[in-house]
Amino acid sequence: MPSAEVTFTLTADDFSQLRKAAATLGVSDVQVTKNDTGVTLIVTDVKDSTANTFSLDVEATSVCDEDFKFNFNIGNFKFVAGDYEVVISSKLISHFKNLNAPVEYWVALEKNSTFGG
Repeated sequence: MPSAEVTFTLTADDFSQLRKAAATLGVSDVQVTKNDTGVTLIVTDVKDSTANTFSLDVEATSVCDEDFKFNFNIGNFKFVAGDYEVVISSKLISHFKNLNAPVEYWVALEKNSTFGG
């Protein structure tokens, strides 16, 4: 796994909220961006700037100084239920480690993700 730009914990409840929001809004993108206290996860359609969104603020363990928009397809989040430590690299790869079971996933980010200036 390349060096991490952001690390945070995503609870099972957070995952549930993201999935419900994506189904309700009829969108499949989850965008991770930096905020003042950690990161914000935004369920949206990244190709439609007028799309409705759902935002969820999550406290981060570590966040780099650069601005970023890391994009995922929520369809790639077919995980065993539980809380996850999430590590995201600007090299377009992420690592999800279940904190309740011996399960890990590596998920590719979408190519339209951005990092830095």
